[in-house]
Amino acid sequence: MYWTRTYSAGSRTSGNLLTSIAIVVVLAATGSFDRGNAARFSGERRQVAQVVDDVESGLSDSDDARVCHELFSERWAALVSQGAGKSCVAFVNDVESGRRQAHLQVRSLAIAGDTATARIDEGRTHETWRFVRVGGRWRVDEIRK
Repeated sequence: MYWTRTYSAGSRTSGNLLTSIAIVVVLAATGSFDRGNAARFSGERRQVAQVVDDVESGLSDSDDARVCHELFSERWAALVSQGAGKSCVAFVNDVESGRRQAHLQVRSLAIAGDTATARIDEGRTHETWRFVRVGGRWRVDEIRK
């Protein structure tokens, strides 16, 4: 009887340990342990960095409409649409379809009035993002490589 209880408790502990390890692996693989960009900034800079995090999340979740209508400025969404020859949503969907979104890492961030500029690494690509404040909210207004 004692052996059975010890063995059962050991199995339960092993099972719990394996479950915990599996959860950690899944969370790590999905980027859940990433602090995100916003956590590294404060004040207005945190709000701008949050837009970068939201764009990354929107692209990862295939929420193309949110990216184009809530996170891009109207001007940038129109330029994307004009350059692509289709709606911003359709273009972002086509570009991101079947592609895993690389982590967006804000390297520097500066704000001047109602505009902000961030240097961002997207995987191995270095980009400069320009933001504008529209109705009290920051939006992506340009992305240059």
